Amino acid sequence: MKIKQVLINELKKGVSVRDISRAICMGFLIGIGPIMGITTLISAFVSYRFNLNQVIVQSINYLVYPLQIIFLPVYFKVVTFIFPNLSPFPPGQFEVAKIISLFSDSPWLFLKQFMGIGLVAMLIWLVMSLMFYRLFLIVIQKVIHYFNRDSR
Repeated sequence: MKIKQVLINELKKGVSVRDISRAICMGFLIGIGPIMGITTLISAFVSYRFNLNQVIVQSINYLVYPLQIIFLPVYFKVVTFIFPNLSPFPPGQFEVAKIISLFSDSPWLFLKQFMGIGLVAMLIWLVMSLMFYRLFLIVIQKVIHYFNRDSR
C-alpha cells in the first residue's frame, strides 16, 4: 500500500491532520539521526511519550533510512570540522571504506575511536531537529491538506 493511501485511511479513521503531521515529522527527524540501529527504539519511545501514531512514525522512520546512510558522512565531517581533535584520521583523509574496514576488523576499537563523534553528532542532530521541527510540521500539514483535498 502506498504511503499516500495509508495517510488517507488514517484521515478517514478520524485522525487529525495535525496528529498525522506530527507523526510524519517525528518519524522523519528521528529517521535521519546519526546513530544507526537505535532509531526504531527512539521512534517507539517518542510515539508512546507524545501519543503519536506508532505506525506512521515507524513507517516514515523506515522510509527515510537511505537518507540516514547518506547523512552519516555529513555528520562525521561537520563534527570533525567543529572538533578536529575527535577525528581518528588526518585532516582531509576521511574515507568511508576505512571506517567500514575498522568496524569490520574491530567493533570495540571502532566504538572507542568514534564514540565522541557519535555523541557530538547526536547533539547536533537533536539541536537541528528541534530547530526544524516547526518548519517541517507546517510544510507537512500543507501537503496533507493538499492530498486530503484530492481524495474527496
